[in-house]
Amino acid sequence: MCIVETKERTVSLDGAVANAVVSFADHTVSLVALVSDEVRYGRPVAGLGFNSIGRYAQRGILCERMFPRLHSADPSSLLSEDGGFFDAAAVATAAMRNEKPGGHGDRAGALAARMPDAKPSVLLDIEAGRISEVDVINGAIPREAAKAGVSAPVNMTLNRLVRALERRGTHA
Repeated sequence: MCIVETKERTVSLDGAVANAVVSFADHTVSLVALVSDEVRYGRPVAGLGFNSIGRYAQRGILCERMFPRLHSADPSSLLSEDGGFFDAAAVATAAMRNEKPGGHGDRAGALAARMPDAKPSVLLDIEAGRISEVDVINGAIPREAAKAGVSAPVNMTLNRLVRALERRGTHA
């Protein structure tokens, strides 16, 4: 199994949503698809994700640096030990090769590492009894997937789980 195509699409966040920290009215995110050579049910298997760290799309970093690293990596180095699936940590390691820790593409991660008690904004919203921005950020993946004629069931499930917590007022 190997990655045969990488795609990035910059999308604006829907609505004038704000969380416990910021307004998302002008923000964008990068939606990313890693397409494999594995075919199931007549279609290539693809992994979908998004980047909201920093709250703006990261097309340049992804397309100019990270995607080329993935394509030049030994395909077997990106797989689990049994070769049955992509190992997320191995893919991240390959994508981040030669990135300066705390540098341009990793500032938010470097800052977060120095804040061990920090909580994600969605959790802060749930704890405060507010509606979170999960539909605006994570919800972009199923919406864009539907436009492309595919589904994103993991992201849809995540949204439903967060919405259930919000309705119950449950502190996570």
